[in-house]
Amino acid sequence: MNFYLINDRFYLVDLPGYGYAKVPKKIKAGWGKLIEDYLIREKRLIGLVLLLDCRREPAPEDLQLLDWLAARRLPVLVAVTKADKINRDQLNRKVYLVENELNLPAIPFSVKSGLGKNELARAVVDLVTEKT
Repeated sequence: MNFYLINDRFYLVDLPGYGYAKVPKKIKAGWGKLIEDYLIREKRLIGLVLLLDCRREPAPEDLQLLDWLAARRLPVLVAVTKADKINRDQLNRKVYLVENELNLPAIPFSVKSGLGKNELARAVVDLVTEKT
């Protein structure tokens, strides 16, 4: 896990990916335990940003995590990543499908083009402001 202090105000914690990472199953299983322990034990957790690759369907692990978070009433922001990898029409359809399947708003996002950068940053700041 990587911890990033933002403006001396809050931490963003980057949890390891588990869906399509190309690592041995034993390592991936260890990540699951690490993530689970963090989510259960961290009392200051106020929400989560779920990164979903625009070229893939949400994995069973994503859906399980969302159910777990909903049961604990933790807010989730969804970023549909790698938005530069598909055309605008495909991206709009993907965002629509993600929003309808997960019943959560989704922000199209691309590190490469900067698409959604400001929207996602604003959503994170709004969440922190609301919860602190």
